[in-house]
Amino acid sequence: MAIGTLNGEALIACDFVQARWGLWHADVLLQGEVAPSEGAAVTLTLGTVERAGTVINAGQPYGQARCRVVGGKGKLQAGALLTPSDYSQVGLDVIARDILTQAGEISGDLTPLASTVVEQWQLCRETAWEALQRVFRARPDLDLWCERNGSLSARSVTWTQTISTEDVRGLKPQERQLVLMIDDSNIEPGVVVSTVYGDFRCERVQYELDPGDTRSSLTARMWYPKT
Repeated sequence: MAIGTLNGEALIACDFVQARWGLWHADVLLQGEVAPSEGAAVTLTLGTVERAGTVINAGQPYGQARCRVVGGKGKLQAGALLTPSDYSQVGLDVIARDILTQAGEISGDLTPLASTVVEQWQLCRETAWEALQRVFRARPDLDLWCERNGSLSARSVTWTQTISTEDVRGLKPQERQLVLMIDDSNIEPGVVVSTVYGDFRCERVQYELDPGDTRSSLTARMWYPKT
């Protein structure tokens, strides 16, 4: 069984990146010769974890099907401008939900933003990405997070989930990077990874599926914050 698939089709190679804030993205090379169309909704599976995303670039040069996938509906990269509107005495969750709705994305749990009520707020003729950045600048303790189902949420990282592993390939303290050889992609920003070298908080993760690696597993590079 393939360790990585896109809509059920096996992957030859994959480079997946997810940070604490924003959308994940993945560049994939499929075994087939026909790439999915741009704008297509897809499910990326790495190990046992399925993530809903959208193809934003695709092609099949030399008969090799390649594409880039981002989390969610792929609308935040579209560059469409929002319709300006004014708000008064509303929670930031209302504003964020309106931004996502206008953009064509799916809102997840935005209730952490509700505790911040603004007296005045204006949506300008700007992209949804720019508008969301303004909203979250008002709440720097929260992250914009892409859920596995493709919805976008506001969350506060509490570092309460711990994943233990013995599959450590390397530790690079000068880069604050932990390298793992694993068969799943359940390590995500916000979890604590427990190893024989200590416990590390995951701020950003990269999963690589390399056709030249005969071990048929994922190489995970995980970056942790300075303590």
